[in-house]
Amino acid sequence: MIPNYFCRKILSDDKLKYIRQLITAKDVDWKDGNLTVINNTVPRKKLFETFNQDVFDIIVSDLDKDMDFSSIVVPDKTNNLIISKITEGGYYRCHFDSEFSGNYSTTIFLNEPDEYVGGDLQLLIDGHLKNFKLKAGWGITYTTGIPHQVLDVTDGIRYAGVFWSTSIISDPFLRNMYHSLANIQRKLNPKDKIYTNLKEFSDDPFHEIEMLKKNIIRRYK
Repeated sequence: MIPNYFCRKILSDDKLKYIRQLITAKDVDWKDGNLTVINNTVPRKKLFETFNQDVFDIIVSDLDKDMDFSSIVVPDKTNNLIISKITEGGYYRCHFDSEFSGNYSTTIFLNEPDEYVGGDLQLLIDGHLKNFKLKAGWGITYTTGIPHQVLDVTDGIRYAGVFWSTSIISDPFLRNMYHSLANIQRKLNPKDKIYTNLKEFSDDPFHEIEMLKKNIIRRYK
């Protein structure tokens, strides 16, 4: 089954270091985070947001190598990166992400958890509260529509990136099937074998599964 959320390291240490330099530079054009509020009944304060194309490009390039992201999300488009800076006393109160943003939401933590107090990302999953405060460079991807909030930052500054992804496969049932096939395919762990016989090539279980996966994608292309 496709999980409601999954965590993993997304950014390498060198790319994270470069991103940190970009987002902590003195000339960053931080905007009032309340300008992007979709539902004006959701209060936010001491929150600042910006966009940086270089940061977005770096994150997307690393997502291309993220096997879990590829098999679970099966991404078509990833966009709307928001880089947030929450200072002492800031927060995001309880809200839903817009259903028009995509099928999956991702938060990537851009500074270490010991650099600020509080600021946990809190999700309500199957009736249970789950708090996440991941290491820098790590991200959590979760189904868009899960209720969530960012708890108060009581000391320090919290930096994070948030973006949304639309899946190629709109049907959750088929998306789950694609993910299951990808998991089976990984367990086969094929050797780097080069075939000269097309019949043998197509009869290899690894390639049979690959064709099934491609046929699912072709329903939407």
